[in-house]
Amino acid sequence: MKVSICIPTYNQAQFLSTAVLSAIHQADVEAEIWISDDASTDDTPRTVAALQQEHPRLITKRHPHNLGMGGNPNWLLRQPDSEFLVKLDSDDALEPQFCVRLLALLTQYPAAGYAHGAVHQIDALGKTTRVRRLSRLKEYVDSEESLADHASGYRVSANIIMFRRRALEQVNFWRADMAFADDWDLAVRLADAGWGNVYCADIIANYRVWSDGRGYRQGRKVAELDGIRRVFADSLCPAYERRGWDLRPLLQRRRRIAVAQANALAGMAEGTAENAKIRSALHEMGDSKALHASFWLIDHRLGFILLIVARGRLWITDCCKRILSVLE
Repeated sequence: MKVSICIPTYNQAQFLSTAVLSAIHQADVEAEIWISDDASTDDTPRTVAALQQEHPRLITKRHPHNLGMGGNPNWLLRQPDSEFLVKLDSDDALEPQFCVRLLALLTQYPAAGYAHGAVHQIDALGKTTRVRRLSRLKEYVDSEESLADHASGYRVSANIIMFRRRALEQVNFWRADMAFADDWDLAVRLADAGWGNVYCADIIANYRVWSDGRGYRQGRKVAELDGIRRVFADSLCPAYERRGWDLRPLLQRRRRIAVAQANALAGMAEGTAENAKIRSALHEMGDSKALHASFWLIDHRLGFILLIVARGRLWITDCCKRILSVLE
């Protein structure tokens, strides 16, 4: 079975070699490796040249113009003709058994459009900071269950995925015009198209969380909110409607996300164009009394209350996940 490991990259030269070498050193699989440099402005071209000199079988492409967070993987994963495609972001790394473990699962479950697994979360220096696992008991979930699951968010430990090419072809790969939530949107569209997914509970990859990647700059917040809104408007709601499912839980979920995202306004200067754009995007995502109350708290310098509530919810959620992990 032919596997291609596709590494889209943009201005992550300091991590790129680690990602590429982890792809080269896959156990029991001779993978084809592609690197797509999205017009990086750092040392990425020199890093790629050095890697290709040492490993001539690498297939590389440098784009003259930036395609974007959705555009680069959309271009890249269309290029190989392999039956199975791995998307590996250039600041992450695979464990040696990643490909062989997920290939076995995708072979065992032919209705699975993609496979994923538990990961180590690592910092900028490669030190493990935590283990990320899904609190799910099933190895395989079918398309209908996957669609329902993704109504509450992107249900993977980390976005390090092996895809079945046929599944990606059926949904026309990535949405190139989405800068955020494109991976979540893809998972929803695959489920809507009838593809389930399979999960490996063992740690098979390393997902890097580092200082420049923990959140989005305020200037990009509007694009993030637009991406989330589009997942609901363009993918989730139409999929629910086709099945005759109740839309009310989706709309409620959208409103809750809007309230949670209102924290982005805390500390921002009032009356600015960016502030107004974020408020407009939040209204469009899910207008509610709770959202107006959040705006009132922020406008009266009481946004810390929202932060306390949000952290409390995250703490409760994290405790529940830990308990489920122990029970497993």
